[in-house]
Amino acid sequence: MWGLTFYVMQLGYFVGSFLIETVGGWRFMYGFSAPVAVLMGLGMLTLPNSPRWLLLRAVQGKGSFQDLKEKAIFSLSKLRGRPPGDKESEKQIEETLVSLKSVYADQESEGNFLEVFQGPNLKAFIIGGGLVLFQQVGQLWGNESVHNYALYISTLFMLN
Repeated sequence: MWGLTFYVMQLGYFVGSFLIETVGGWRFMYGFSAPVAVLMGLGMLTLPNSPRWLLLRAVQGKGSFQDLKEKAIFSLSKLRGRPPGDKESEKQIEETLVSLKSVYADQESEGNFLEVFQGPNLKAFIIGGGLVLFQQVGQLWGNESVHNYALYISTLFMLN
């Protein structure tokens, strides 16, 4: 999926490079990629619900356990390209269900927002928050301008 997105984006830049001198040529670059994005969005609508999400809802009691389990088996079968209700999908669903039950049983409460700033979560919070901070600050210092003028920069290196 990411590969397709990357190639469509590169194709849009390629089309945009021919129209770089045209006033409003940037519209062609985005317009060329838009139909592919729409097709990918429509394709996502055909995907079934995640089997793990369905099982998590069943374990949490947010629906009929048996119905959600059957939907998870059907969903996994469809995602794997197997016939509905095959034994391999049922086995995987049972294993996932046991795993989710054990994890959910270990949780004594829903948690607390302040847990983010304590223990092992603190390190992950600092690293993740720092990366987001540096990315946003970097855009203020010209990171975005390098992205926008990458075509010009690359052609300068190719000409020399």
